[in-house]
Amino acid sequence: MQRMADTLQAFMRDMDARQAAELRATRKRLGLKQAEAAAIFGGGANAFSEYERGIRQPSKSMLLLLQLLDRHPELLSEVRQSAQLGT
Repeated sequence: MQRMADTLQAFMRDMDARQAAELRATRKRLGLKQAEAAAIFGGGANAFSEYERGIRQPSKSMLLLLQLLDRHPELLSEVRQSAQLGT
């Protein structure tokens, strides 16, 4: 039983690491620094650092918005404006 639990835990860590790496790659493709991404998407000053290191999990809605912006980066300026950052 412990072996199965250990295997499942290792699988979950691997999935978290993959998600963290993809989140970082998406942020970089969008040309955002961690602090700017946190200001736009929320989560606090250290949020993206923690997401990208797999310490914290971003919300599902944040992941979906990042995926959308990755496919349609031209929408980033509208998202910035909505977040009160201006462009």
